[in-house]
Amino acid sequence: MRRENHLRRVLAAPSARHGQSLIRSRAIAARFAFGLLLGILLGFLLPSTLTTRAADSDKAISETAVDRTEAHPGAGADTGTEDVQGLQISFRELDAIGELARLGAQPHQGNVDELLLIAERGWTHGKVGSRFEGRISGDDTYAKRCAQVSRLDEELVLPDVGQTLYALVLAHVLTRDESFAQEARSVLLDFTDSSGFDTVEGEKRYDGSNQCALDVSLLVPSLIDSALLLEAYPGWSVADKRDLQSWLGKEIYPLTAAIARTRKNNWGTAAAFASWSIGHYLSDSVMTLEEVMPLPRSLTPAQAMQAHLQSQLRIIGGDWRGDSACDVFGIQSHGGIPNELRRGSTGCKGTYLLDSDRAYAYQITTTSHLIYHAEALSRRGNNLLYTLPAEDGEPLLLKAITFVIANPKGKSHDWSATDLGVLRVANAFYDDPRLCAEIDKGHRFAEGRYLSFARLTRPLPCH
Repeated sequence: MRRENHLRRVLAAPSARHGQSLIRSRAIAARFAFGLLLGILLGFLLPSTLTTRAADSDKAISETAVDRTEAHPGAGADTGTEDVQGLQISFRELDAIGELARLGAQPHQGNVDELLLIAERGWTHGKVGSRFEGRISGDDTYAKRCAQVSRLDEELVLPDVGQTLYALVLAHVLTRDESFAQEARSVLLDFTDSSGFDTVEGEKRYDGSNQCALDVSLLVPSLIDSALLLEAYPGWSVADKRDLQSWLGKEIYPLTAAIARTRKNNWGTAAAFASWSIGHYLSDSVMTLEEVMPLPRSLTPAQAMQAHLQSQLRIIGGDWRGDSACDVFGIQSHGGIPNELRRGSTGCKGTYLLDSDRAYAYQITTTSHLIYHAEALSRRGNNLLYTLPAEDGEPLLLKAITFVIANPKGKSHDWSATDLGVLRVANAFYDDPRLCAEIDKGHRFAEGRYLSFARLTRPLPCH
């Protein structure tokens, strides 16, 4: 899996490299043409998603599909590498960012340098193609984990490894260095040999006792996002894609679908997005997706996408109670999410966060899942999760964000500095000064488990 001949030295921190671009120091930079003018790139190559915002609110509130082909070049096109579309960015958008970086344009050059610092470390998480199981170590709700059976004494947090994989794929697109893609391919295919996620100490569990159900739900969108962009790499074959599709459909989907249909909390939002993403990734296959809980079902990939968009809407809506521990449920008119607020001092019916405790953390967690799903859905031409309105007409998702950062009913809090990436992506749609104020506080490059590299993919400052 390791790149044998690729540069493996420890790179200096950006501050120690002032005035010298990492990209220009790499031999691969010589492969690229420098003849394009910066003005042409800014005017034509850099897609409008990096320079423009959402349409007017009347159009945004429509629940019908909105054509975003212009906003996301490559979406819906017929053939070619430029048509490769990920869940959060396309090949064409990344290619434009890479070209601007090679021309020395900021912040692109600095952002790509930072990304390469991460990608150059390579895959450091060892072999993942083995059996996993849920483990329970006590009576505490949080005393459970998802572990590799062969490495029980080692900590491998599945949701976190997706960031490393995605960095490798981004590095390949930005530099055309195929060694990054080769390593990413090896990791994805290694995952197809993993199993056991539906078990807790040998017993099948499709409920909240199985930490693997949550961890794999959080991991899957990063795997699929990476695989989608890896289609720009000639070494990623049709057979490779079919192997990954088969593993996702048979090993992962039954578990995520069960959680999406039964859990009214952050587990459900993560699983609904994961299940939708699997349907999306299998859309060119003839596979049937089988569900086992709470009822047996057989769905086509297209049906699974629709079903788990509906799962997401049920989770955030106020009609379906599910397994809610609160008498009120769904995103409230003030933006609070009762089943997350109950975890801390705020409580189910709180209208603002009393403290930066678990209620704060889980409000942000669930909202982050929804933002990623909203962006992935939007890139298929449907802005529904971004625009679904509350009673006063303001988008529910925007209310869930401002419940934390700009709450008119009481105390507000800074958004978690380690999770600002989701706000960058959301604000590319909303262009909201309240979000801008939070984003401007960010100083990290990698900003969260979800949408970690939004500083690179959504580089333009707020206005």
